[in-house]
Amino acid sequence: MSEDIQLWNATCAAAANDGVARTAVLSDSFGGEGDPSAGDGYILTSIAAVVLGGVSFYGGRGSALGSIAGAFILTILTNVLFFAGIDPLYQSFFEGLFLFVAVLLGSALGYLLRRRT
Repeated sequence: MSEDIQLWNATCAAAANDGVARTAVLSDSFGGEGDPSAGDGYILTSIAAVVLGGVSFYGGRGSALGSIAGAFILTILTNVLFFAGIDPLYQSFFEGLFLFVAVLLGSALGYLLRRRT
């Protein structure tokens, strides 16, 4: 049984590494050179999507489907801001604002649930 789990872990790690390598090659082909700060614009977006999906900062809770749902919600939100005519420079501000509100609501909900018991 444990050999099956180890094989599954190794297969998943190999698939993830393969995806990262292919993405890096594709990214380099567009720019012509590697840039260590190429993904900096996606850091806040990825963290906000995961937090909106319900993953706890403290670990132990959350799911992949929740993270995907958070990314979907954040993408819809970004598209709404774009079509509403909001300047794209403010989109990061709104992503940060929604991240702040999500963390605040999650903390308040956790506090209320702990206080209730």
